[in-house]
Amino acid sequence: MTDSDAGTTTTRTDLADALRAARDSYDTIAEDYTEEHPDGLGDGPLYGALLTAFADLVKEAGGGPVADIGSGPGYVTARLHALGVPVFG
Repeated sequence: MTDSDAGTTTTRTDLADALRAARDSYDTIAEDYTEEHPDGLGDGPLYGALLTAFADLVKEAGGGPVADIGSGPGYVTARLHALGVPVFG
C-alpha cells in the first residue's frame, strides 16, 4: 500500500505493529478507566436513548454486525448486545 501524499509504502507488518501498539495502549489504561468509571455508561437517559436509536437503525438496515472500536471495558458492546444487535469489540 502506498501513501501517495508522503510517497511511503505501508506493509502488513507496519499495520500489524500499529494495531499491536494501539491494543497495548488500551490495555495500559483499561484498569484505571474501569476504576474511574465503575458504572459504565451510567443511567443517563441520553446515553440509553442514543444507543437504543442506534440499535434500531442497525436492525432496520439488516442487523449488523457492529464493531465497537476502542470498546474499553465493553460497556457499549454489552448494551448493544442487550438491545439485540450482533456486536463485537
